Amino acid sequence: MISKLPPEIQSAFRTGITITSLPHCVIELILNSLDANASHIGVRIDLEKYNLQVVDNGCGIERAQLELVGERYMTSKCSSLADLEGNVKYYGFRGEAVASIKDVCEAMVLISRPEGHSSTFSKVMKGGSEINSRVSKAMLNRPGNGTTVAVTNLFYNLPVRRHRMYSAIELEQLRHQMQAIALIHPKVCEL
Repeated sequence: MISKLPPEIQSAFRTGITITSLPHCVIELILNSLDANASHIGVRIDLEKYNLQVVDNGCGIERAQLELVGERYMTSKCSSLADLEGNVKYYGFRGEAVASIKDVCEAMVLISRPEGHSSTFSKVMKGGSEINSRVSKAMLNRPGNGTTVAVTNLFYNLPVRRHRMYSAIELEQLRHQMQAIALIHPKVCEL
């Protein structure tokens, strides 16, 4: 259940997470998919346009919960200071990754079909803010439960980061990190 962290825990989060590279962005989204108990995860990347997409068959996100996704200090992964001090049950960074990615991309679209629902919902965020204040019903339904996160124009507002990105290096780093995740999750397949 996604909820806002109490102020005393927010202060422990002050450092937050900063997305520093394309592999870092993709890995954070993959970790969110693993936290959603996905057994199939697909990754698509267009390095020329700085676009990426992560698709999973996890449990999906309920409509009311999807409205909270992308806001700072909204998380389902942490509810007390004990969760920060070693009571780690999740892979993703405290639920802060989506909010951080939203800040460094031109647009982000989340499409999710919750487990046990026949409807698919979507949320669009652009330039660090939400376009629609509410989640809307998607025009096309996903064939099954899970979530798709599409990121457009990553680092559009950080030209120095883009200037330091080299396609071959970015892809090789991503490959190594994905292989490491695959080794500890052999039952998770690629879409």
